[in-house]
Amino acid sequence: MKKLINLTMIAIACMAVACHKDAKLTTLGAVSFTGPLTVSATSAYVTPADTGSTVLTFNWPAVVYPYKEQVTYSLIADLPADTLGSAPWGKAVTVLVGNNVLTKSYTGSTLSALAISAGIPGNDTAKLVFRVQAYQDRNVFSKTVTVTVSPYVAPVVFSHGWPVLYMPGAYEGWSFTNVPTFMKVIFMSLLPKPTLVLSSHQRATLTELIMVTAVRAY
Repeated sequence: MKKLINLTMIAIACMAVACHKDAKLTTLGAVSFTGPLTVSATSAYVTPADTGSTVLTFNWPAVVYPYKEQVTYSLIADLPADTLGSAPWGKAVTVLVGNNVLTKSYTGSTLSALAISAGIPGNDTAKLVFRVQAYQDRNVFSKTVTVTVSPYVAPVVFSHGWPVLYMPGAYEGWSFTNVPTFMKVIFMSLLPKPTLVLSSHQRATLTELIMVTAVRAY
């Protein structure tokens, strides 16, 4: 009986050693972009003619993860100063590109919107830093590229030096199809034979609007 117990113990010990030899340490393999992020131009000065045209195109290589699954890519933009410090890229604008998509294009309109969101004032010129983020089971970032961007913003339309203020109301049937402007209402009220009859309350309201608008315009 004692001999049988000893043989059993020896067999268990051998199995434990065999299992220990077969065990392998599993670690996450290194993953990175295999090439640089590229951009079609290093500057983009958006004009009214560019709003619907492609002004920038970004391309990047695929990131190969250990598992053959979809990889999600995003393009990230930020001001150069915000990519440094204690919270780098903390104010960045991230645009989801899609799964296994390796390119992103911007029209003048979409690039202007992106630049303004990132912190460049409209019709001003500054630099934006871009990088790509790949994600499957962890984030991987490309090296950066810098582009000088001037976003276009349409100017505010003025009428004879006055800001345009539209005035719908009961006097024109509350129709929003062709709403008279503030200046048109004033002009109509000054006609020798006015086509617009204003009540005392409406005249007071118009007088107040004239004073407020004049102060703001000044």
